[in-house]
Amino acid sequence: MLKTLGRVFSLGIAAGIMIGIGGCVYLACLDGSFFGKCVGAFMFGVALLSICTCGMYLYTGRICYLYENHDMTGVLSLIIGILGNAVGAVAVGQLTRIALPAVAERAQPLAVAKLGENWYTALILGVLCNILIYVAVQVYKARGTVVGIMICIPTFVLCGFEHSIADMYYLSAANSFSLNALIFILIVIVGNTVGGLLMPGLLKLGGLNNDKK
Repeated sequence: MLKTLGRVFSLGIAAGIMIGIGGCVYLACLDGSFFGKCVGAFMFGVALLSICTCGMYLYTGRICYLYENHDMTGVLSLIIGILGNAVGAVAVGQLTRIALPAVAERAQPLAVAKLGENWYTALILGVLCNILIYVAVQVYKARGTVVGIMICIPTFVLCGFEHSIADMYYLSAANSFSLNALIFILIVIVGNTVGGLLMPGLLKLGGLNNDKK
């Protein structure tokens, strides 16, 4: 089990790094125009595209399959995986501050807006985000196409839905480390978890075989 968890932690860090890079390119495209925001949202998809094709471990994608992997190893893997995600995303956020200060500066108003949300707003936006994450991952898993990723990811970004790992990057890039930031991230994680279990649960209740091609 230790070997498995060590592997999950390593793949979790890798996934966190990719989410951080996705967040970085999104910030780089924010020039105040809607076009720039759209381009940034589309380019953010490089994160999940890389994670899915390379087999990295991202909590928000893996939680969607808890129904199939709910033994002790599966649950521990989720915990270790999200810790790895946090390490990778926060590290890229700090590196952005060092190497790309102009980009990191764009994270400041984003962080202020996120930390100013009501808890129930953050929760709801987290739920909605992971519904789209599930669809994106499931389309790739069941159909072998990245179409779901390239459509669902820009959609959740443009809608302003909350992705816990991406938020770790944005808050790190903004150097927003506080108890309020931690509580915000935990609320979004809960929202992502609910959203990740909601859609596959509904499909399962409806008698659909999600793995069927």
